[in-house]
Amino acid sequence: MMFKMWSVNTPVLMGIGWKNFVKDNDLTKHCDFLTIWMFRHKNSDEICFAIDKTRHHTVTRPLSKRISKAVFKNPN
Repeated sequence: MMFKMWSVNTPVLMGIGWKNFVKDNDLTKHCDFLTIWMFRHKNSDEICFAIDKTRHHTVTRPLSKRISKAVFKNPN
């Protein structure tokens, strides 16, 4: 997996590792919500990820802009 910043407020996970993670965990667009923590390993100083998935079966399409703004507030 590769972590990149597309802009100041747009972190992105990408690459073959990310694609394999999506496939291996059967992630579904719109209904799977991920919480991702990124940290450095205490001994090796390598970047690590902890990922938690919550599936909302009733969500079948993108959230409205109004709901997205209310739920995913920009801390800046």
